Amino acid sequence: MNNNRMTLQGLSEEAGMNKGILSAIINRSPPKSIAVSHLDRITAAMKLPEGALYDLYVDECFVTNNPNWRRLRPFILRCAAIGNYDCIEEVLERLADDLSYLPGIFMTAELLYQEGRNQAATMLYKCVAVGEKYQHSERLAMCQYRLFSLSIGQDQSVNFRATVQFEPYVDRLPEDIQLDALRELVNLYFTMEEMDKVIEISEKMVFRADCQHAVEMRKVVRTKRKIRYPVLAYRAYGYLMWAAAYSRKGNYEAGYKYTLLYTEMDWSEEREEDVHTHIAKFQKWGEANKCAFRLRLGEWAVLPDYVAYMSENEEEVLSGLLMMTESANKYDIDVDQVLNQFEDQITSFSESKWSSGYTEQFSPNRSLKFLTELGVYYLRRQRFDMGFKWILHSLQTSIRINSKSGFISCVRVFEEFRYVASPEFQLEYTRIVKEMRK
Repeated sequence: MNNNRMTLQGLSEEAGMNKGILSAIINRSPPKSIAVSHLDRITAAMKLPEGALYDLYVDECFVTNNPNWRRLRPFILRCAAIGNYDCIEEVLERLADDLSYLPGIFMTAELLYQEGRNQAATMLYKCVAVGEKYQHSERLAMCQYRLFSLSIGQDQSVNFRATVQFEPYVDRLPEDIQLDALRELVNLYFTMEEMDKVIEISEKMVFRADCQHAVEMRKVVRTKRKIRYPVLAYRAYGYLMWAAAYSRKGNYEAGYKYTLLYTEMDWSEEREEDVHTHIAKFQKWGEANKCAFRLRLGEWAVLPDYVAYMSENEEEVLSGLLMMTESANKYDIDVDQVLNQFEDQITSFSESKWSSGYTEQFSPNRSLKFLTELGVYYLRRQRFDMGFKWILHSLQTSIRINSKSGFISCVRVFEEFRYVASPEFQLEYTRIVKEMRK
């Protein structure tokens, strides 16, 4: 005010604040704790950057006054909104020894999670998880679940660590929330090629869905759904992943059996309004997957039907081409015509332009596996330039997403066909492997 020759009235008008409140903030002894909304107005009136005084406000909340959650919660929310994570970290460090704040921190983390402010939410969840690490509370399990969901991405090693850390907490979650958690777990284990775990988690998902469905049927009045999908959709998804795992293990008869279970499942008692949408999805997937299993068993007469299905369902092209190319390599079948038909989609997979129909974890993994199989397909047909092009592309992708199994597969294929690789491809291969070692 002195530097800018402003009166108290002038500053209050500039800040849009009551003159008496501003006077109390400046003159009262001991000073009155400032609400963060008032601090923001004063900061704007002083023509300072947003949040410029937040470092001082941390001391205002802890040193000058006793910490008050009604002041700290809005402050954390504002820090999250403007990306001031250092102040959030400092507040959490000062609260760490007082377990009475954990419920409030957890509820604030949930709010930030719902708003999509994931970095701030992660910081709060970690604070609660550390504070309750020796407890067996539902809140601790929810924190671990949120941290798991927020940490998974395209890096397979990060996903593996997150999965191993979270899985012991699944059974401590609320029974309905468990279904979403199991669905995320089974997806990740599938991308990591842990098919025995996929079968284990799928079986647990089916069991939990049956239990939850029985509970829902006993309720006279329905409550708001906490999970993403109708309960029976999780049962169907468990069967679908069960079938997929058996397919990966080469047990196509068992895979076909579980495909029938979700295709012909009885949904008659499901009461959710959007259930018909899910019934249609699973029945459509089931019919396509029955064709896929027949292809894997060498019944190539169904290929035109399967290609028609892919043409009508853009989001299924990647998984369909992967399955078809694997089968073509197994039975030494020419599928050039189909590959030419989907040439644009194949290019998009190589450029990481994946359809939104798959999760962030599924798409890179399936793209990597498909392009590796595509490379094998061309190499076996002595179209070496195309084959090595896709193998080297897959090798780079496996490094980018930190997929050890993908890297090993590509190296194995290249070494098998190295004797026909041109000097240029051999140099590029050596460069990529050296880069990996760094």
